Amino acid sequence: MQLYGVIGHPILHSRSPDLFRQAFAAENRPADYLRLAARRFDRAIDLAQSLGLAGLNVTSPFKKDAAGGADSLAETAARLGVVNVLIRQNEKWRGDNSDVCGVLATLREGGFEPQGKRCVILGAGGAARAALLALRLGRASRLTVINRTWTKAQAVAGEFATEARAFSQLPAALAAADLLISCLPPGADPVVAEWLPAGLTVLEANYHQPLLSPKARARGCRTIDGRRWLVHQARDAYRLFFGAPPPEGAMTADWPPPPAAKPAIALIGFMGTGKSSLGRALAQRLSAPCFDLDESIGQHTGRAIAQIFAEQGEAEFRRIEKDILHGLPLAEPPVIACGGGVLLDEANRRFLQQHAVCVWCWSALPAILARTTDQTRPLLAVADREPVARRLLAERIPLYAAVADLVLDTEKQSIETAADLLADEIRSARNR
Repeated sequence: MQLYGVIGHPILHSRSPDLFRQAFAAENRPADYLRLAARRFDRAIDLAQSLGLAGLNVTSPFKKDAAGGADSLAETAARLGVVNVLIRQNEKWRGDNSDVCGVLATLREGGFEPQGKRCVILGAGGAARAALLALRLGRASRLTVINRTWTKAQAVAGEFATEARAFSQLPAALAAADLLISCLPPGADPVVAEWLPAGLTVLEANYHQPLLSPKARARGCRTIDGRRWLVHQARDAYRLFFGAPPPEGAMTADWPPPPAAKPAIALIGFMGTGKSSLGRALAQRLSAPCFDLDESIGQHTGRAIAQIFAEQGEAEFRRIEKDILHGLPLAEPPVIACGGGVLLDEANRRFLQQHAVCVWCWSALPAILARTTDQTRPLLAVADREPVARRLLAERIPLYAAVADLVLDTEKQSIETAADLLADEIRSARNR
């Protein structure tokens, strides 16, 4: 099975996994798609390489870092200085950009043909650069870059040999424009409704909580759903990954509720990846109760896990584990530190996917072996542990990937640092 993913910070809110999993299912492709949590681009790439990912989508704030960190760049990415797609080829990362095609496809699908039109781009980041190049390729007659920070608007406009205006000139620019593309970050809402003339076409890149589009519709503007930009850039990224786009209609904005809407948090992953320690640290940060599933089994049975395995076998242990998991109190949403094999049971997978943000705690095999040298792990209580652990991990990776809402490195950062990052991701996603 091949793994792909998306990096950025924060990232739990991303809907890219929904789009790619739709396409994988439509083509019956043996692949899965993950959100990787990291504060820095280099940390995200380390995690992707450790997991063996074949490709990545890149979102804010890592797009320029990805252009600098890629081993090679496709022509569009080199021209933009911005990368939102990374493809792993022979242990090297090749950077590309699917936003340019995404913008043009979105505009044309929405009934707007850029040729000969006057266009205003609000913002000066990676998405704004992609929009500028797309409109230039679409032969727009006039391009104007506006940003609250004048020097940033100047710099971007200079790269594309077009004009920059101060933010105070936005009303006048909009009065003469056919199209406004807002590439502002979530929460930014500087446009006054009265500045928007009826008949203006508006595309807002922020699709999570659009603030501009409702005002534009109320003013008689034509609006294009920003989610379509996400869909179209994902279609082109899929083409870059696999050589052909997904089937028409395979990627849609018909998404399930976001992961952060689920009340509990479940830490999943192989034995020896720090789930118990992370669970306690995370619960403290979120002021939530913490249930360690293995500890709960010991308290419930009065026996150690190794004793249950020895006396009654793994099947009985799994039955007890399942009963305790499904009986956990969820009224006050807990942090659940799961055992390494809890996902072997399909009913457990469904339960966790329904009730919990599932966080895959990842450490590579050498770190796992170094942490599991005691004899309390029945499945590794053998003379030659490495091949057994390798086989078990390989068997379980598809299960972890299928359930995971987020992947967190628990090998190359401390438990405290990992808990801080995870708490920030949870809070950020739930506040959107």
